[in-house]
Amino acid sequence: MEDISDLEKKLQEEGFSNLNNPFDLSDERVKTIYEKLQLFNGEKAVPERMLKIMSEICKPSWNRIINSVERHISEYEDKTLVIASGLTPYIWGAVSGLEKKFNARYISAALFKLGIEVIVDKYLTIKFNKWTKEYKEQRALDKIQDIMSTLLKVVWYLGDDNIEEFLYNRKKVQNPKNIIIGVEETTLGRLDISEKYLREREEKLYEILSDFLKEVKPNSILYLGQNLNVESEIDYYLKGNLSSIELPPRYKIVEHAKKNNIPVEFGRF
Repeated sequence: MEDISDLEKKLQEEGFSNLNNPFDLSDERVKTIYEKLQLFNGEKAVPERMLKIMSEICKPSWNRIINSVERHISEYEDKTLVIASGLTPYIWGAVSGLEKKFNARYISAALFKLGIEVIVDKYLTIKFNKWTKEYKEQRALDKIQDIMSTLLKVVWYLGDDNIEEFLYNRKKVQNPKNIIIGVEETTLGRLDISEKYLREREEKLYEILSDFLKEVKPNSILYLGQNLNVESEIDYYLKGNLSSIELPPRYKIVEHAKKNNIPVEFGRF
């Protein structure tokens, strides 16, 4: 497929790219926590409880993603654009298999970098609490540490030394036949983030992806969402615009595909 360097550059400029790390390591407090957590690297650092979560909860999602992509590409062939939207641990474990089976290049994106400032300002249970600024920042740092710990255990489980190595390895796919964009969510929880902020960020992200779609002209699109109501998505896609409903920003891509006769399929994991 076409060169994706412009897309990666645009995602980086607008703060969506996880090209190096999903956390704001420019903040020394965040960086220090990350470095300390890495000291526990190794198979023993993944406790039995986490191994159980991986095998019983995450792995089935990884398999559903891979199987959905396989079914789709078997029908529409290569030059497919896949968008997988959901919690990061439920996506990352599928990436290596997708790369090997479908010569796919994975691009990791998120609505925002996880940092102290964005959590204090946008995480509602912290923002509107009558705590001191210092205590709010500490609570934010505690949440970041919990999420870091989870994602590090995921990449250790997958065989990488750290998050940077996992993301760097994604660049090794050359001349990909298919592109997979992960719209990743941390375990922070969407319901606790300012809805207005999320909407603004999603609008911008899907505007970028829609522009990219116009350039690459894929043969088909597969949208995979965690716990997605597939029947509802298909109903909208087949029947057209539902003017009484405020459609999610991802429909920028669906609308473009419909206008240009690009097949779109939906799936869940």
